Amino acid sequence: MLVSNMSQHRFASTSKEKLPESIPVCCSVMEALYLPEKHMILCQCKSCKKKMMTLNEWERHTGSRKKNWKMSIKLKSTGEPLIDLLHDIPGGNFKSSTSGIKKEELLSLQANSYSPVYAKWTTERCAVCRWVEDWDYNKVIICNRCQIAVHQECYGARVVQDLTNWVCRACELPQQKKECCLCPVKGGALKPTDIDQLWVHVMCAWYQPKVSFPVEETMEPAMGILSIPSEYFKK
Repeated sequence: MLVSNMSQHRFASTSKEKLPESIPVCCSVMEALYLPEKHMILCQCKSCKKKMMTLNEWERHTGSRKKNWKMSIKLKSTGEPLIDLLHDIPGGNFKSSTSGIKKEELLSLQANSYSPVYAKWTTERCAVCRWVEDWDYNKVIICNRCQIAVHQECYGARVVQDLTNWVCRACELPQQKKECCLCPVKGGALKPTDIDQLWVHVMCAWYQPKVSFPVEETMEPAMGILSIPSEYFKK
């Protein structure tokens, strides 16, 4: 990903020496400080009194509907996603010192046998955020074929018109084998990646710093799989 010239100029000299101790960020209408060394958020609201939170916790605290900090937490100075800057600054503990995996190696590892994990998916809660509540602007919709339940915003299905006749992306392409390339859990809320034949759980993508959904409306394809170090896939 690229950051603006303004962001590059602002942090160019700093990144060569050391990371800034804190970076002002915002989400919804709230502001906070991102602490690069800890990869944590220091909330600035009156009720928290500078409480330390993870990025996911602070995003929920702000009331953001996106439930995806990579898209919702932005730099206060430029309005750009914080994740863009994290990918661009060298030397941070959020960056891996090893190079990403090659496509051929990844496909070979995916072909290896493994012990699958069978989760109990339910229509009573979102398979992504695990919340049971829904709202007029963000309904829980259920796939007519596999019965997986997701919030419209959690799955990138905001423009769905007929909520009672919806089919998830995995079930739209039944001829393809669709399993998450980041975990052994079967089923769930899957999205295609930018690598042909590879899919990923939305939740797995959220918690993998290298992976993101650049297209916010549809949340596909998931990008950045090849940026993940090969050691991750060999565990």
